[in-house]
Amino acid sequence: MVAAKIANLPQGNSETRKFAGLKQSEAGEKLNVSERSVNTAKKVQREGSNDLIEAVQDGTGSGIQCQLPQSWVIFINMTPHDNYLSLMQTVRGRLDVIKLLKSSKIGCFARAESAAFHGRKVVEATAFACLIAIDNSLSTVPKDAKGKWNPKEIFKRLKKKGFEVLPSPSTFREATEEEQKELGVKAVIEGVPVRRLTHEDLISIYKRLHGWAHELNPYNNINHDVYYSKHSTELWLDLENLESFLEHHFISIQGQGFFCTLRDSQDGRTKVVPLSK
Repeated sequence: MVAAKIANLPQGNSETRKFAGLKQSEAGEKLNVSERSVNTAKKVQREGSNDLIEAVQDGTGSGIQCQLPQSWVIFINMTPHDNYLSLMQTVRGRLDVIKLLKSSKIGCFARAESAAFHGRKVVEATAFACLIAIDNSLSTVPKDAKGKWNPKEIFKRLKKKGFEVLPSPSTFREATEEEQKELGVKAVIEGVPVRRLTHEDLISIYKRLHGWAHELNPYNNINHDVYYSKHSTELWLDLENLESFLEHHFISIQGQGFFCTLRDSQDGRTKVVPLSK
């Protein structure tokens, strides 16, 4: 926060003159902090609440999310890998809830409506996962998505800019003897094209899930049972496709490859493992 305060400081009195005109990278270097940390602190100073600013200044705000504006969605002082892992743990939790809802004995429409809500959150998390993969800085959040967590706008913007950063459904297996000799690898990541979803697929799924919360309102007189009968098959298929898409996948985070499994076969935990020969 101190480096953020002295960055771009105007000419002043004798006490501040030595810091005047410093760029954010130079201010960070003087105080031994990264330029990214300075950028984040600047964002907090500009848009954060007084409580958040005080919490970051005295050290109690490190790693918190609850006080940040929703459009930021960032974990302070976490690496991109840690951010991605935390996000996938949340995704796994929502998918677990969807499974429970599908097998529940509560009313059909109530189950479906709740499952659709969690499905929407999974799509939103996927959009943010793409941003993490590109860059962990606040500046990556598209301006037209700021203030409203809108994955449709994020996916459209990423596609327009040519960022192909979607998770790639994959399997993880031991390398054959031939692969070990020729490639010098112990394991192989193989893509599963049939499970892939495009930006357009994710936007379409999000729109359909969104309909469960907004198509039925006090003014349209649509019967819940009728709506469920008409749309439930598509709903559960969309949710299954989301899980298949994310359950085991490859992702490149800032140029480094990772394999993510939502439920590890050994201990059941969610893991994001760095890949190398």
